[in-house]
Amino acid sequence: MLGVLIDHIFIREAFLCKSNCTSYTPSIKNLIEIPFQVSSNIQIINLNQPINADFKCINTKKLLDFINTTICLHETKNEIYVSNSFQNTTSIWEEEGVIRILQLLIRHPHFDFIDIGANIGTYTMYAAALGRFVLAIDLSKKVLTNQNIIKDPYIVKTITFDELLPILVARGVRGAIIKIDIESSESFVVESGSRVFDALEIPFVQMEWIHVRSYFDRAKVIIDFFVKRNYDPKSYSCQLLNTTQYATWPSDVCWIKRNVSNFC
Repeated sequence: MLGVLIDHIFIREAFLCKSNCTSYTPSIKNLIEIPFQVSSNIQIINLNQPINADFKCINTKKLLDFINTTICLHETKNEIYVSNSFQNTTSIWEEEGVIRILQLLIRHPHFDFIDIGANIGTYTMYAAALGRFVLAIDLSKKVLTNQNIIKDPYIVKTITFDELLPILVARGVRGAIIKIDIESSESFVVESGSRVFDALEIPFVQMEWIHVRSYFDRAKVIIDFFVKRNYDPKSYSCQLLNTTQYATWPSDVCWIKRNVSNFC
């Protein structure tokens, strides 16, 4: 079940679409009532409440000559990978992957973005800077460092991917580009996400593969799920990958719907 993986789900109110969406006004109370039917595990809380913490937040590097954002970082001595990759306005975490997602969102303006494995929100904050609806999911409580940027998130203790469908539908999401990076647990997303994929138009999924390829059962679940739904696995350079040789696939792959264009 995906629910054992996910602790926090963030939706920034300012990024909600302006039309064709269910209207919603947050309560001033700490616990906010959800105006549509979702899992009892989901609550909206008010993150305007003060916390006893101090985080370093920076303005990020400008990508594609016009998109930048703000990211709040962990102490680099405690988190040497993601946070340490941000060097003021000169570098960011996974710049190539972020640029790819931004280019697709710009090319296809009717798609929103789902970030599964958001960490401190690199992909999330850049996609949100485009004004898109962004649903960010992470298994780490440290993602709360960005609470001063992302207001009124949904927070859950356990949930399956399919349980998020009512939220997506209520917000007017009809199609989305997805990024999944949850350290070899990607199979749990697809195992619990068939309704999301059946209900929404999802032409492109960017997925970390470096850990999955070591687990035959998990790799098979993912491959079977996407092949059944007419997706092709491709490298970042758009090379078609052989599903029987998944153990040799690159560290990151893209699942692209066969009937779409301009995604590779």
